[in-house]
Amino acid sequence: MDRKYASALRSFPPLAKAAETLLQAQDAPLVRVTAQVTAPVLFLYVWHVLEQAERMGLKRLYFLARDGYVMLEIAREIARVCPVSLDLRYLYCSESSLRLPCLHRMDTEEGMALLLQPGNRRTLRHICNRAGLTPEERLTLYTELSVSEADGQKLLSEEAYGKLCDLLRHSMAFRQMAEQHAAKAFASVRRYLTQEGLTDGTPFGVVDAGWASTVQRSLRRLLDDMPPVTGFYFGLSERPKAADGVCTTWYFTQEDVKRRARFSRSLFSCLCAAPHGAAVGYREENGRFVPVLQENLEDGAMSEAVHQQIALCREFAALCAAEIQYASFPEAEMLRCTGRLLDALMYRPAAWEAEVFRGSPCRDGSLSLLEVQEGSGHWKYGTLAVSRLSWKPLRRWILFWQETAALVTENMQSL
Repeated sequence: MDRKYASALRSFPPLAKAAETLLQAQDAPLVRVTAQVTAPVLFLYVWHVLEQAERMGLKRLYFLARDGYVMLEIAREIARVCPVSLDLRYLYCSESSLRLPCLHRMDTEEGMALLLQPGNRRTLRHICNRAGLTPEERLTLYTELSVSEADGQKLLSEEAYGKLCDLLRHSMAFRQMAEQHAAKAFASVRRYLTQEGLTDGTPFGVVDAGWASTVQRSLRRLLDDMPPVTGFYFGLSERPKAADGVCTTWYFTQEDVKRRARFSRSLFSCLCAAPHGAAVGYREENGRFVPVLQENLEDGAMSEAVHQQIALCREFAALCAAEIQYASFPEAEMLRCTGRLLDALMYRPAAWEAEVFRGSPCRDGSLSLLEVQEGSGHWKYGTLAVSRLSWKPLRRWILFWQETAALVTENMQSL
């Protein structure tokens, strides 16, 4: 067992025992990272979610695609040997698959703001894809805006993107085409969500990595006859809105500056890699509605690594669950162990650890980890290290933002 992980894992003997069992079978780099960080961190989070959900009186949990895939596998292994009374399911959805249907349920201007929200790919073509425009409709819009096909794929500056959005807001053709596609998308997604049981009255929660409660908000917007939604998130970088429902977070909130500064969302998405692409819509097939999945960008080697990581997490969970009495884990110590393991990987990765994920196509939002690495100035291995700063300057940076946040809060309270 690697020295930097040993102490944290041994604070929970079942975790250390499971990690050592996996390492004895194979000592490859991916196995070492998975056995000592990925599997124990996700196991502790899922265990926490199951206990929390049962205490809250929920009857069902939906693990959201794609980050929830391996979490669901872990939950099912726990449920095999522990008295878990929850119905555990997987829900194919994403911001992309729910954004356009939500447009149909929103005020026109509010819907346009959602559709035109800037992301990592600020291009006209990306907006057209969001709106579901066909190639013929896209050509019609390009002609109206006097834009060529090549110009439509150019990455725009923030200023140029803002000007483009103003033009689209005043384009009746764009509004009409987007609304037509939104209506069709809404009919499909509603049928899929109803089919999956979200409207049958069963109290349920959704489980995801985070970093905002956007999907939870979209579900509430799409289904009027749905019971209240409770969201379980590994971390939240944005403060949830009242309309989102109940949101709980495990590792950090928006105010946890220190943890957020030493946390890599892109790397965490690699730890939660799923063997399928993102859901971009829904279609009817043999009387049922199924997700339309984006093509998976993994090559053969990476696909094999993803399946191996999932299998290792499943085996780790089975080994641990058999050794632990359900509802007996101390929450504070679980959280402390999680932090120590993640800090050791994300803030102080060894070169061999960074290489495990170096070519990973796993995405955080619309950016692949590989793309982030190529354009990153953080560290020679890319965003696998959250900051290249040593601890002292990083601590000064954290204290500055904490003091700034405190001053803003104080000023707001005095108004």
